Amino acid sequence: MTRRWTAPVPDPTPMAQQVWAHLWPDEPWPKNWCVEWVGFIRGTLGICWPGTKRIILSYGDAKKVDGVILQTLVHEMLHMRCGKRFGPKRNRWHSKEFYEIEHRLLVRIGLPPRIRYRRRRLASVTTRAA
Repeated sequence: MTRRWTAPVPDPTPMAQQVWAHLWPDEPWPKNWCVEWVGFIRGTLGICWPGTKRIILSYGDAKKVDGVILQTLVHEMLHMRCGKRFGPKRNRWHSKEFYEIEHRLLVRIGLPPRIRYRRRRLASVTTRAA
């Protein structure tokens, strides 16, 4: 029989609300939103689901000491707050403007910034030219 994974902190929402209050002090926590732990998420550190009003974070990555889970929480909170209001139609969720705002928020709370702009793959560009 396999044991089912359980999070050591049942509800990280109150801690996320404290981060929200620091980032956006004039705005209340959005109604009915919650933050939850999962054991591991393959291929990502967190997910924001606006339809169900949830942010899911990888507990396996939260155990790392480099602050990556807090960076992920800020990233997902930015999705929660702004949705897809940034950038061109083809990539509104992760546009250059999105990452510039994320950079400023990370600096505000004292974390090292991470900016990942999307770039076109050279392989697809050279294939089209041929």
